[in-house]
Formats: sequence, C-alpha cells, structure tokens
Amino acid sequence: MIGLFFRKGYADTEIEAMFAKYDTDGDRILDPEEQRHLAEDLMKQKDSLNQEYSKIQEEAKEGTPAALADLVVSMW
Repeated sequence: MIGLFFRKGYADTEIEAMFAKYDTDGDRILDPEEQRHLAEDLMKQKDSLNQEYSKIQEEAKEGTPAALADLVVSMW
C-alpha cells in the first residue's frame, strides 16, 4: 500500500502521518477496522467537497460574481 502512495506523489512525511492516524496498533498494516475508519473519513471529505462544489455551482447560476472567483481559486 505504501508503494501506491509513493507512485501517487505523496511525500514520506505525508505517508507517515496517515499511518500514524489510522494504523492504531502500529503494525504498519491497515487491518479491516483501520481501513473502515480511513474509508469513513474519506467519504466525509468527499461529501464535504461535493457540497462545496454544489454550492459554488448554484451561486454561479445565480450570477454571483464571487462564486466564479471562488471556483477558480479552489481549482488551484
């Protein structure tokens, strides 16, 4: 699994931080419970991003000038 993170461009410190948070027993393997916790957190982040994106889209449809600027900034 760690090799996947390296190939995706994550730095060593980012990988270590992830394992420190989710690998609660310290064996450097994410067991099913640890994987479930990681998946739940990722789904929460995905839902939050989707809500934010939907809000920006609605504001853009309403012609709110700030919405377009927010969208451009969030893309970078």
